[in-house]
Amino acid sequence: MGGLRAGCGGRYLRGCIIGAIENMVAETDWTGLLAGRRDDEHDVVLSFPELSILPDSAGSMPIYCVGKDGARYWVKLRENPQGDRVPITEQILGRIGALVGLPSCAVRRMYISADHAGTLVSGGRQLRVGIEHASLDVRGAALFRGDRVDRARDDNARRVVGWFALFDWGWGDDVQGLWDPQDDHRFFSHDHGFYLPPGGSSWSIDELRRSVDVAHEAPLDTSGCDPFAVAEVAQNLLNVTRPQLVEALSFVPREWNVTDQELEAVGYFFERRAPAVAVRLRARFGVQP
Repeated sequence: MGGLRAGCGGRYLRGCIIGAIENMVAETDWTGLLAGRRDDEHDVVLSFPELSILPDSAGSMPIYCVGKDGARYWVKLRENPQGDRVPITEQILGRIGALVGLPSCAVRRMYISADHAGTLVSGGRQLRVGIEHASLDVRGAALFRGDRVDRARDDNARRVVGWFALFDWGWGDDVQGLWDPQDDHRFFSHDHGFYLPPGGSSWSIDELRRSVDVAHEAPLDTSGCDPFAVAEVAQNLLNVTRPQLVEALSFVPREWNVTDQELEAVGYFFERRAPAVAVRLRARFGVQP
């Protein structure tokens, strides 16, 4: 298939478009769905930060931490050099991506107790009492930029298909991912909180509304990808339900700087885009249903 986009049959595409129009999601369908659903619960409690361990390269300045569950995490504080939307977006992407089995980090909400308040961390910041965004550490993981995933290694031929879907569905900004060179260069996740329109570190209700029906396909090479994975990912996108999206978004803590109305706009964005992304994904690879 190379880097060329293979189109699907005109009859199939017209049928998909007609079906999508008939089942179009309205923004008002999401009004009030998150009211009273969010809380300030957490998934794990900070045991101690490993301040001597720093990321290879990260403008968001994550902190390496050990949770009381014994697991290790990278924590991105809300007081973030790239803006407070970045950890919020990554929490959203991790939970929504998991609904479809897309390559996203395993995310948690980490509680920082008064025992650690005031601890000085990178960038001259201090830990404060409250809930912060955490993603599960993968030992040996390394950052890469650009389309460098070897489709012949591990199960990357399938996982990269999920990246195509995530990039379009969640409006990815830059091509940046995580792989494990010690595990057959296994590609396992996107990297970066630069998702949702207009791109970069910030998004808004107006931008979500303007971009909801606009294609945003990934600048990736289709060669070497598994066509069976295309059909599977496309079907998973079509199977996502509104209650699943509401539940995923309700995990965003109430104390974070994002309103219910903003999260409802995000939910509307993902639900409405899902069928069109599935159509574009099949068309990109020339895969019929």
